[in-house]
Amino acid sequence: SYVPPFRITHQGSDDAIGEQQMYEEHRYPFAGESNPIVSLGYVSIDRDVLLSSMPSIECEKASKDAWSEVKWFNPPEQASEYLARVNWISGDSVCVQWQDRRQSILILEKINVTNGERIMLHSEKSEEWINLHHMFRVLPHAINPKQPLDDDDEPMMNTGESDLPPGSFSYIFASERTGFCHIYLYTFVEGHESATLVRAVSGGEWIVESILGVDMMNDIVYFTGTFDSPLEKHLYALPLSSSRGWDSDKEDRDEINAVRESFRNVISSFGSSSKAGSFSSKRSSLGYPDPVQDKSPPEPIRITVESGMHSIVMDSSCRLFIDTCSDLSRPTTTKIYS
Repeated sequence: SYVPPFRITHQGSDDAIGEQQMYEEHRYPFAGESNPIVSLGYVSIDRDVLLSSMPSIECEKASKDAWSEVKWFNPPEQASEYLARVNWISGDSVCVQWQDRRQSILILEKINVTNGERIMLHSEKSEEWINLHHMFRVLPHAINPKQPLDDDDEPMMNTGESDLPPGSFSYIFASERTGFCHIYLYTFVEGHESATLVRAVSGGEWIVESILGVDMMNDIVYFTGTFDSPLEKHLYALPLSSSRGWDSDKEDRDEINAVRESFRNVISSFGSSSKAGSFSSKRSSLGYPDPVQDKSPPEPIRITVESGMHSIVMDSSCRLFIDTCSDLSRPTTTKIYS
């Protein structure tokens, strides 16, 4: 690294035993000084060999042989300072998020670690800065961006069948491009130069805080957000690829069993009349492409009932969740719903 080490001394620490506990060193890039040089490395290992009962000397040799074949990938020029996130897309491809030091550019890049092919899926830009998050999800199968559902179409289940070429995939990603954090659906079609923005899944003057699950069979995304109040956080649901038949006009319920009813109503909403959101369709001035489906997202359905802050853990099938919640008038409680 071109960044020299900087020593931090712990003065008068009673817990310090020996010289090593009295200070720590970090390579910290001070303002105006050199930036660190970052790159992404890929090593293919033989898992069976490393976890086998072979003598340690043979395992060590296998590890050294693997590291001798490491592949390095340099960052794009416009976002070369930070390697922010790495997510697997498939067996030989990863999605890498690169960010510049000013934190005003975030590039999502697909890298094939086998043949070295690199494709920029899309980029985020901001006049202030871009907050990093963990709201990137690769979907189990690709959604064709050229076949969106219209309001008059029959409801369609996502069965996993796709007429897109092999290597295509869809993903959801959260962005603050409108000033509020919301979920966007993208599809990358193999052979194209970038991913296609299919639709905004959520929108309005409130924020999405975390993505909890995606039920592709029923075309539903579950997430936590602040739709009802910035002072509370609840579990909500929205349609993934189409808002056809989505109905958020469910009467308020204050009993605990209503959570289970809300959970069931999410799926049954596809049989009701749809309602578009009444929020402002604010757009960014930084040149983001228009989505294929340019209709405003509907209002979400709230699943949690009790007031306050809800911390949710949901299973992978989106059929069970654990809700830990509290507010100023009651202590923390934890409940399991299905």
